Amino acid sequence: MVTTQRQGTTWTARLAVRIPRDGGDDITSDATRRLQRASAISSVELVELHGIEPALAATITHLEIRISTAKSISKEDVRNCLESAAGTERVEHVGAVE
Repeated sequence: MVTTQRQGTTWTARLAVRIPRDGGDDITSDATRRLQRASAISSVELVELHGIEPALAATITHLEIRISTAKSISKEDVRNCLESAAGTERVEHVGAVE
């Protein structure tokens, strides 16, 4: 996936996302789609699936992702944006890509 940056930033993050069992897509596609809906995020690319925790009503996915933003934002803003995305259980790490 090639992303052209215009005053945006690129980040990596490790996080856990809750995916309802009735989701139509595979769990990684559903997780990245949910995260991409968050404000300020223009694209999300799965780097690695670190694990899954199946439960009765949902599955928690542990992911490493690469995120692009349309404008330059701080690490704290990226973390807040990911934490506010639907289904995010926890954000473990956010780091800038140089």
